[in-house]
Amino acid sequence: MLYSQESSGTREAEPGTLATAVALFAAIGAAANLVGLLILAFGFFGDPGHYDNSLAVSTALGTLLLVFALGYGAVLTLRGDEDGRFTVLVAAGVWTAVGIAGLLAALFGYESEYGIHWAEQGGVGVDIATSTAGLVGTVTAMVHGEWLPNLTGLALPVAISVLAALSARRSR
Repeated sequence: MLYSQESSGTREAEPGTLATAVALFAAIGAAANLVGLLILAFGFFGDPGHYDNSLAVSTALGTLLLVFALGYGAVLTLRGDEDGRFTVLVAAGVWTAVGIAGLLAALFGYESEYGIHWAEQGGVGVDIATSTAGLVGTVTAMVHGEWLPNLTGLALPVAISVLAALSARRSR
């Protein structure tokens, strides 16, 4: 069982090990997205002409949504609520889907013809570090088109998705 049971069969508020891991990784994901949002905000307001406005706004809104969804899902999961794991699963699944799209675009050499203005490439090491900053990092890796930063940006959302899927499957 995912949650510990008393001998009378009632559910306690204490989550099991897997549910605690889901909540922990979801909280880490929320923190990474918050860091990415701050990086985007300081970069955008510092030099608004450097960033594509529509992509920056949609990325910021998506990141803000992920911060709340992952954070709220982590709290619900720790409280023993089944909805928390599904909230985390959907949020991490969307984040993973964006990362997979970026990885596929990088692997197939797709380049946008729209001339998107975004953060400058700082080399592979800097791009790998940036790619771990939530959805903002995932979008940055996607715009830069390098496969390794796109792959490293997928590590956290995939881990969260797998843990949430395993815990949802186990609770049945």
